[in-house]
Amino acid sequence: MRYLITGGYGLLGRQLSSNLNCIVPSHVDLDVTSPASIKRYASRHKADSILHLAAICNVKIVDRNKEQAYKVNTLGTRNIAEFALNHNLKIVYISSDLVFP
Repeated sequence: MRYLITGGYGLLGRQLSSNLNCIVPSHVDLDVTSPASIKRYASRHKADSILHLAAICNVKIVDRNKEQAYKVNTLGTRNIAEFALNHNLKIVYISSDLVFP
C-alpha cells in the first residue's frame, strides 16, 4: 500500500512517513486549497490511499488568518475528499481536538 500524506511535515506526518511507504509533498508542491493542484500532483505520484493531515492548527495563526484557515482546513479537506471519491481512493482524515468557530 502506498500512501499520499498531506501535512506530512507536521508532527504526526513525520512519524507516519518514517514507517510507511508514502509520498510526502510540501504544501507548495500540493496545495490542498486547489483541486487542480491536487489532481496534477496525484496524477504524477500514484498512491492507493490518502492520509489527510494538512491543516492550520496553531490557534494564534488561525485567529489572525481566519480566511486562510477556512480555505486550508475546510475547503482543503473537501477538495481532498472529493478527489479521493472521484478516483476511488481510500482516505483517512485526522483532525485536531481543537474546534474553531
